Amino acid sequence: MRGRSLSALRICLVCATVWNEMACAAVYYVDQNHNQANDDNAGTESSPWKTINHAAGVLSAGDTVIVKQATYNVGASANWAVPAVNPSRSGTEDSPITFRAYPGHRVIVTTSGGQAAIGSSGRDYIIWEGFEVHTADRAKGVLVMGAKGCTIGYCKVVGNHMATGDNHDGIRIERAPSCRVHHCIIQGVKGNGANSAGIKVYSKGATNV
Repeated sequence: MRGRSLSALRICLVCATVWNEMACAAVYYVDQNHNQANDDNAGTESSPWKTINHAAGVLSAGDTVIVKQATYNVGASANWAVPAVNPSRSGTEDSPITFRAYPGHRVIVTTSGGQAAIGSSGRDYIIWEGFEVHTADRAKGVLVMGAKGCTIGYCKVVGNHMATGDNHDGIRIERAPSCRVHHCIIQGVKGNGANSAGIKVYSKGATNV
């Protein structure tokens, strides 16, 4: 009886954990052009956040942020291995963290320096969908580094020629197993050597491009 009771307790705890993750998952909005946009807001559609960076700092597993049309300058990262927008937390396989452009909206992301604009460094199960990244003489547009289970979908990276033989990539996946890149467009990313690529993968494990 005691064994059965412990088994039942374990099942209840697992169910409670799963239910808690599902119940806590939320949908938020970023809308830079909204006249009341502020990162101190609740993040609802009528009271949205102003920056993608803020969303990246507060989202938890299962959460989704919908980003509305605007050009978002996300600043710069001082570390080449970390994108300017890097989530503070990981998602899970069943409850990823999702950044999604509002359907039909053109959401442009730029930086003020550094390298990649968006992606994930050390944060697992992150999804980016529908963004247009302008590299503007930066070495990378999207970077997934040291993270598993991430997805980059329906994104466009607009670059230019850089007179360099060093790494110059539209999307770079490195040490990031079980990641997926799909339905993406890479435009204008070009360098002076073999280290330039539209999509570059340095990764062991299953990466689907």
